[in-house]
Amino acid sequence: MVDATGLLNHLFVLEEHRKKGLGNIIELDLARKLIDCGNKVYKCVEFYNTPVIAGTQRSPLWSTAKNAEGTDLTYVFLVAARESAKD
Repeated sequence: MVDATGLLNHLFVLEEHRKKGLGNIIELDLARKLIDCGNKVYKCVEFYNTPVIAGTQRSPLWSTAKNAEGTDLTYVFLVAARESAKD
């Protein structure tokens, strides 16, 4: 869930435990620990995860990175894999 650069990613809460604030508690605890170690904290959220995006936008603890025009930055992660040679 956390990499060496301070990226929070892939936080998952089982459906039966959602909307209880558990993800937020875990996220804030991990962020506090990273800050205590001197790291900056950031996270990636998929476009389709609208509940997390909405909660992040409401939170006074998070902000979004902006480009030169002042709009939110969007990062596209591309995974390239090479198939193994077939015998």
